[in-house]
Amino acid sequence: MPNRCGEMIVQRLFHPLGRGVYCCVADSLLRQCVAKEISPVAKKESQPVKKQNRIVRYLREVKAEVQKIVWPSRRATLNLTGIVLAVTVVMSLALGLIDWLFSRLFALILG
Repeated sequence: MPNRCGEMIVQRLFHPLGRGVYCCVADSLLRQCVAKEISPVAKKESQPVKKQNRIVRYLREVKAEVQKIVWPSRRATLNLTGIVLAVTVVMSLALGLIDWLFSRLFALILG
């Protein structure tokens, strides 16, 4: 809820611990910002303060993050899998050849 603070606009930001942080912005270009921490506004006594369960909050955040994932298409997945398999085969053959060459070289040297 923006409020007027003299010539400045006050915007409420949320602190992870539930405290309110207010930011006064001098103009629309956001050139000057002065933030101060204030204590939370007094709540009605008839409503008990309900803390959100950590596990429930964690699962909600996980769900929100999973929904942001952009999965590759089937074709892209198959292309990348083929590249990985081809590089693996080529590297294993190259290392096998180098190992065979070194074993033959040491056999010739040691007799």
